[in-house]
Amino acid sequence: MVWYMADPPRKLVTRYFRWLTGGARAEYHALYHLNTATERARRQFMAQVKEAMARF
Repeated sequence: MVWYMADPPRKLVTRYFRWLTGGARAEYHALYHLNTATERARRQFMAQVKEAMARF
């Protein structure tokens, strides 16, 4: 459903971050529908976040 609405949370966070920092780019990581996400999906998401934080 979020993709149908053009992902408003992602747009809000990334645009506000750019405005707040004067143009810095931001990576946005989200796992929607946490109440129905499988254990595998949660593990993959956590691995993605850990990788992003390691690059940071």
